[in-house]
This record gives sequence, structure tokens and C-alpha cells, in this order.
Amino acid sequence: MEIQNFFHDEVILLTPKQTHDSRGFFSETYNLGLFQRHGFLAMEANTEIAYKVCRYYSLEHDVSLLASSKELNLELPIPWETMHLSEKDQSGISILEI
Repeated sequence: MEIQNFFHDEVILLTPKQTHDSRGFFSETYNLGLFQRHGFLAMEANTEIAYKVCRYYSLEHDVSLLASSKELNLELPIPWETMHLSEKDQSGISILEI
């Protein structure tokens, strides 16, 4: 997998390597060893994101981090107020509350 860092390593572009043969291709789309936390910022309209999880969904353990928390000090290419966030992400909690 090719990994490119942007914006002081706060944004990471992942480009999965594809291995082709007569049946089609194989692509590693998830590797727990590489990722311990994640977030997505789509920079183009109609972007599709697919990700896998290692456990069944558990409402009890579901947490949404407020990405605009000043404590995270994220530098992004567009202002927070122009982003389209889900209601869940808008009501996320501060990193200090986790």
C-alpha cells in the first residue's frame, strides 16, 4: 500500500496496491497493524469510501470524536464551517473526554 502524508502528517492518502492475474485482482483494503485511528476527508464530489471493521457493531462502544476539537490541532485545506458533517459527527465529543 502506498501511503502519502499531507498537512503535517494529519491527512494520509492511501493507495492500495493491486495484484492482477487472469481472475481479476487482489487488493489489501485494511490492515489493523497500519491503522489505529481513522478519519476521512473527501476532496472531490461523489467520492466513495469503503472500510472494514474487525468486530460487529456495538452501540455501547460507539464513539464519535469531534474532529474540530482545538486539542487535536488539525490543519485542513478547507475551513470547518464549509464541511458537510453528519449529525453524529457534529455532536462528537472532545478528545479530552475519551
